[in-house]
Amino acid sequence: MNKLLQLARTIVQPSQVYLSLRDAWQAQLGESPERASLLVLLSQWSLETANGARCMNFNLGGIKHVDGDGCDYCEFLTVEYKNGQPIRMMLPFRAYPSLEAGAADYLELIRKRFALAWPAVVTGQTADFAHLLKLQGYYTAPEQDYAAGLARCYRALDAAVPPDTKPELPADRSESLNKEASAVGEESPEPPAAA
Repeated sequence: MNKLLQLARTIVQPSQVYLSLRDAWQAQLGESPERASLLVLLSQWSLETANGARCMNFNLGGIKHVDGDGCDYCEFLTVEYKNGQPIRMMLPFRAYPSLEAGAADYLELIRKRFALAWPAVVTGQTADFAHLLKLQGYYTAPEQDYAAGLARCYRALDAAVPPDTKPELPADRSESLNKEASAVGEESPEPPAAA
């Protein structure tokens, strides 16, 4: 039986999330991920949790709880968009006992439930990732805002998180990210922390 847990702010550093996502990828897929793939996932974590400042109960992607999902949960106030208007509401979100558990469930959810968006993770394309997640109903914020936020987070995290032993991001990728951000209007206001 899923339990309602007390809300707990679980602040972790981007490098810790990066390593946890890498380990979850290796455990689930039996291979080492490319840095660009991890940065796409890390960018979503950053966008959904205000770079970790609003990460609750190790929920890395603002994953909502539904009956039967097999996860404990917590409830907190968030912003959802209805008919293009932001509305604050209390909703249940999945809750995890550790960063490793949160990373494993987040990666599995993206790979399986939001599989349409998985190829964009593999290729490291933030704009495609945002678009395909929107098509599958992952978030309610305006797509333009969400995509711009992902691109902005990607650039910041690429500079902030030390590279590991995996191949580096191709040199021409930053130019591509700048074009993606321009195409989706990077100057748009940031979407809500939890979509």
